[in-house]
Amino acid sequence: MNALLFNLTCMMRRILQKFTSSNTHNTADMSEDTRLKDFLTSQPLPTLQILVLGAPGSGKRSVCEQIAHGVFPIDREPTENGQYLRIIELFPSEEGRDFRVMLEWTTNLADPKEMIPGILQQMVRDNEAHVLLYRTADRGTFEAVEGLWQDHIAGRTGGKVFLVANGEDEGVTQAEGKQLADRLGASFWLLSAKTGDGAGEEQLIVIAKAILLHRCEKG
Repeated sequence: MNALLFNLTCMMRRILQKFTSSNTHNTADMSEDTRLKDFLTSQPLPTLQILVLGAPGSGKRSVCEQIAHGVFPIDREPTENGQYLRIIELFPSEEGRDFRVMLEWTTNLADPKEMIPGILQQMVRDNEAHVLLYRTADRGTFEAVEGLWQDHIAGRTGGKVFLVANGEDEGVTQAEGKQLADRLGASFWLLSAKTGDGAGEEQLIVIAKAILLHRCEKG
């Protein structure tokens, strides 16, 4: 009888812990969403500025074209720098309140090593989030990432950092990418500029929320 009572007590304790953990997680999610909605109500259509850095051949422009326009530029040479804009809705509208944001992606197609340091440093300061990009089929672009982070990001900005793998899980594996992201304190993101996988609105909402929460935390 004592053994049965003990087992029942342990089982009830595990159920209670699971229920409490689930409620805590849901409350945290609701709290984050409430904070974001309040922020978006106070600042209609805020612009989130994102700088994309990567070695030549990483696919900077192709990724920006896919994210902004849903196309892969196979017929044009990637010779133009620029800004790429996309508006997304983070939450459905409520009682006339609009919860949209503008994502502004900026890239420079020049090799960062060949750019005037002051210009690149200003670009880093002007953007609140930074993407370090590599192409999974080109290990050289992956190996260049840590140097880009060290030379241009580390200690120079308090912005949100993303390590983005462009391509399928070939050459450089996801495990390698995630290990590097952990070392850099970055969020890992896998997408394909060619197919659009991982670059849809659902993923962009996750990215935008992370940037906005980072902005809110900084005050």
